[in-house]
Amino acid sequence: MSVDPLYEMAVQKLASVKKVILIASGKGGVGKSLVAVSLALALRNKGFKVGLLDLDLHGPSTGVLLSVEEKIKGDKHGLVPINLNGLEYMSLALLVGDNPLALKGDVKERLILEIFAETKWSELDFLVVDLPPGTGDETIVPLRLIGGKAVVFVVTTPSRVSISVVTRLLRLLRDEGIPVKCIIENMAYLNLGDRVVKPFGESEIEKVAEDFGIDWVYKLPLDPGLEEVIRKRESPLSSQEWSESIKKLAGFLAEKLKS
Repeated sequence: MSVDPLYEMAVQKLASVKKVILIASGKGGVGKSLVAVSLALALRNKGFKVGLLDLDLHGPSTGVLLSVEEKIKGDKHGLVPINLNGLEYMSLALLVGDNPLALKGDVKERLILEIFAETKWSELDFLVVDLPPGTGDETIVPLRLIGGKAVVFVVTTPSRVSISVVTRLLRLLRDEGIPVKCIIENMAYLNLGDRVVKPFGESEIEKVAEDFGIDWVYKLPLDPGLEEVIRKRESPLSSQEWSESIKKLAGFLAEKLKS
């Protein structure tokens, strides 16, 4: 059986990447893109060579979080990611702008594959990939393409709806044989002076992690300061509480992925 040339090109383009971190979620609105951007920035700040790829076909938002204004460029070898102070960045939004995309399943698969096949990354320690939410074809293609290089961080909120949806995603990942290193529970708590409030009440995420054999659950705060720094077009890491939590996450990740 012949191999799709695009698939072969995509594998070749990823040869310069040591480890791919897929940031996934069962649904939108849980802060997946914010986590992806923040984690990529924190790893870069630790001295790693890092790339960030936004594959969200219908709602790419990493460019807003990074205040990206540059245009993508290409050469005879493919598309050249934008360099953001040492962070290599690529997004579908750099190609189509704000134009909406009405895409069907097979077209989505092809577009995702083309982005991987055409993007020319440098020698990277980590490529952080902001996956589309859900369990559609556009999520399955990167999972199967990257294979053994990939680890997945799944993002959810403590809400019952979000956790029920993320459980379906975890089943898909298990069926695809993709290891889930961590479940990130975003907006898990809110610091109010001396009090810590759980906006969603008690969470069931530890039980879910246990059911799927995932031994690492990391809880991120609901940080009111985030929206202010984003409106000012500053880095999400400019918000102190969020920055401290993400730095710890990046440190744990680097330690766990050393091998």
